[in-house]
Amino acid sequence: MHAGLRTWLCAAFTLLVPASSAVAAELDQQRAQFSAAVAQLEEASDATPADTELLQRYAIYPYLQYLRLKAQLKSEPEAADPRIAEFLAQQGEQPVAWRMRNRWLRSLAKRERWAQLLAAAPAKFSDDLLNCHRLRARLETQDLRGLVAEALAQWTQASDQPSACDPVFTWLKDMGQFSDARVAKRLELTLAAERGGLSRYLLGLLSAKAQRQYQPRVELLRDPAGSLQRWLRKPSTGIAADELVAAHWRLARRDPRSAEKLLQPLRDSEYFNLQQQAELQRNSALGLAYDRQADALELFASLPDSALDEHAYEWRIRVAVLAGDWRRVAAWTAELPEAERDSARWQYWAGRAAAELGDAQAAQRHYSAAAGEREYYGFLAAERLGLALDPQHQELAEDAAIQQALLAEPGLIKARELHHAGQLVFALSEWNHALQDMGGEAITQAAILAARWGWHEQAIVRLAQQERWDDIHLRFALPYPAAVAAASRISGLDQLWIYTVMRAESLYHPQARSGAGAYGLMQLLPSTARQVARELGLPRPSRKDLYQPSVNLPLGAGYLKDLYEDLQSWPLVFAAYNAGPHRVARWRLEREVPADVWIANVPYNETRGYIQRALMNVVIFGWRMNGEPTPLTPLLLPVAPK
Repeated sequence: MHAGLRTWLCAAFTLLVPASSAVAAELDQQRAQFSAAVAQLEEASDATPADTELLQRYAIYPYLQYLRLKAQLKSEPEAADPRIAEFLAQQGEQPVAWRMRNRWLRSLAKRERWAQLLAAAPAKFSDDLLNCHRLRARLETQDLRGLVAEALAQWTQASDQPSACDPVFTWLKDMGQFSDARVAKRLELTLAAERGGLSRYLLGLLSAKAQRQYQPRVELLRDPAGSLQRWLRKPSTGIAADELVAAHWRLARRDPRSAEKLLQPLRDSEYFNLQQQAELQRNSALGLAYDRQADALELFASLPDSALDEHAYEWRIRVAVLAGDWRRVAAWTAELPEAERDSARWQYWAGRAAAELGDAQAAQRHYSAAAGEREYYGFLAAERLGLALDPQHQELAEDAAIQQALLAEPGLIKARELHHAGQLVFALSEWNHALQDMGGEAITQAAILAARWGWHEQAIVRLAQQERWDDIHLRFALPYPAAVAAASRISGLDQLWIYTVMRAESLYHPQARSGAGAYGLMQLLPSTARQVARELGLPRPSRKDLYQPSVNLPLGAGYLKDLYEDLQSWPLVFAAYNAGPHRVARWRLEREVPADVWIANVPYNETRGYIQRALMNVVIFGWRMNGEPTPLTPLLLPVAPK
């Protein structure tokens, strides 16, 4: 046993309290009182009874205090200030204190309580908004020692900064701190990061002479096609060849045909060395490949080896697969770097090529190399060999001593209770804080405990971090059985598909929210949820409703069923669920394509990976629910022409 883990175990055991029915009964009372207090707070009731001693002893009582202080900070900020200061002094550096301090500092900034903000703020934040508030407070209180250097460091970044920094940046500008050299330094960062809007703003801060120097480079970001055409009409050494190559790559991703038309004129200009000419060709080949254009194949075929990076290696094989050029598939898979060549994905395609070329022995060898992997291509290879699919389940060994020590860890106690109370954001903060310095076996046992608590998302995430892949029951759980059964009845969709998409979308996290504004277990957009609710005769859901499994799952299942009735192909359904039906319509070709070929050529990495994970899920959930893995081949019907 690791020495640090042994020391931690010994310390944790000193905190253990013998389990008893009395302790369990007390915990139930604390949970009930906490839930009632939170509900009362959410109802904004004026009748707030005094907290019992039992509630005040509850491990997550500080979070009830936080919620109350948060509400008071909104309605009576001046009255809340001294109470928050006292709360922070009591909580020290606990996660609940970080959350309270950050919220309080934002309130103090909004109320322009600058001296108070400085007194409460740490010397530096990783959060740009809070750091801008701190810099503004220093400016307003005339705490100017070293402020210029700090403010310039905040300003000299490739990303847009919060508007809270604007008064500080205006002060810098008025002091003459935005010299051409300093502006150019930041402009170089934004150009490298391809931040077009910010680059144009910075261009305006330069002197007329400096603007003439940088204008062509900024235009390459804004309008790569026009800029390249203008450069070809009047070539200039004022723009580095590498920047023109980068602009051509941006154009190839946006408009591959335009990039392909400019390829030969650029190469004929004699401005680019041989390596750069090869990179221009790679740009066009990749752009056309993403657009599933047949002429990408010959561009790849004549591409020098010096221009082949991992991305180009992979996409030239995909293009050959789509074209049915199996000789090139065989040759190009053999040329992959060893680590890639031996993966299940490329062993599968090498096997497909060998089979198409009539070399059954080589096909069997490649398929056999892939078939042992528990993933999409491994399952496909196994079916090509006529083998039974095997999820390879192996239950993780439990360590009672480590688990008992974890259950006595204050941070994990709080994480467990916050999860039980449905306060999942708070729970995650405590969980991450408690586990940050623990060793691998402790984290594995913590994942087992999380699954036992119904916190499947964190069980899966932590097991993945430890590369513990074999306990299928933990990684492919079957939670919310009543809600899933109800969703299946309402939608007419088998539970298998609901679990498949639920896991792929949210890892069973009921309060998941995407950057695109999708909510809940099946990651529904509110507009989609409302449409499906009308079709099913269900109540119109609010955004908050979509966090409820009993609401989210029937609507997600209904939408999934609608997609299947329209598309009649599960790979297309999964693609549409992830990227939208409009994109899937564009990705269909003018001819029928085998499903595995079509999936391999989906241009979005995220969507291609999503389809493959979902199909893997289908296999494994079949085993979990019915005792037999769901075969993939019947699901992979040829993709019909658009």
